[in-house]
Amino acid sequence: MNPRLLLAGTAACAVLFASFAHAQSTTTDPGFVPGTGQINPGHALQPPPTTPAAPIANPADVRAALLMPDPGTISVGEDPNAGGKAQPATTGKGITSGEQPGPIASTMQTKPAKFSHRNDVIDHMPTMGMPLRLDEKQRQQIFQAITSEKTPAITATQTFKPADAVPYAAAGQIHPLPDSIRGIPDLAFLAYMKSKDKVYLVSTRTADPIVVDILGGK
Repeated sequence: MNPRLLLAGTAACAVLFASFAHAQSTTTDPGFVPGTGQINPGHALQPPPTTPAAPIANPADVRAALLMPDPGTISVGEDPNAGGKAQPATTGKGITSGEQPGPIASTMQTKPAKFSHRNDVIDHMPTMGMPLRLDEKQRQQIFQAITSEKTPAITATQTFKPADAVPYAAAGQIHPLPDSIRGIPDLAFLAYMKSKDKVYLVSTRTADPIVVDILGGK
């Protein structure tokens, strides 16, 4: 083949390709700048849509769920009868009233939330806000022991929720627990703050003190 013809054909193809690319950039992607490779969508960028926050369970409900006794049973599921129809749930499997048997071999701890009101409540509480496993008698003992201490209370305008970090300005209101309640499980490494009607149990083992539980009097 004549080299000049080959060169001319190659140049013509290049021109056609460039024209096609320009046509594509101006028709299907008007924000594309061929000379620089810049990509501009042609409109103002919008922030990504936000996902609504998951609802948080009531701490009292979570504490009640954590204190539920574990029967130690293993679910056998819903056994089909001879006709192949699933049997209704029975009460002889250690299943809490209102709970479904759940998948085969599941326990109270491992049953999926859709089968267990207990686990559904626990799943809707952030880990850092999980209340301590304190029964009513222990909570009242702690509350009375702390409120009887002659330590200053935080102001009425200072309120905290479980998992809140205590600001530096309020760090001076954190006090060691009274010796009379240090023997209660889970309290060994905690301190407290108190207000007029609440006791805040605080962990000081993190860079910022964290409120781990809130107790109130009756």
